[in-house]
Amino acid sequence: MSHEEEMSSEPPKEDTNKGLKQVTGAAKRRRPLRLSGNYKLNPTKSAIKRVARRGGVKRISAFTYEETRGVLRVYLENLIRDAIQYMECGKRKTVTVTDVENALRFQGKPMYR
Repeated sequence: MSHEEEMSSEPPKEDTNKGLKQVTGAAKRRRPLRLSGNYKLNPTKSAIKRVARRGGVKRISAFTYEETRGVLRVYLENLIRDAIQYMECGKRKTVTVTDVENALRFQGKPMYR
């Protein structure tokens, strides 16, 4: 008996995948993405100063930094929430530049390239 005949006499291997089978046209299970409060959004004093300089501000009061952090946090939370809505509608797992542009347009603040 040759080696080739020995190989052909073996029984076929069984499928070892025990999970859900991939069926064409079947709906995928998806859970909604939630914004959790465990992220840190705390821009530094120098970062706030750089943005203010770009906007033409010469001097900044010491009390302005905390207020700026609060306003920035609210603005970014709303923007990210809207961008995630566009991402989920597109059935993607990555937020794209187009999602952010659409979110800005939705908020009435269009960005031009």
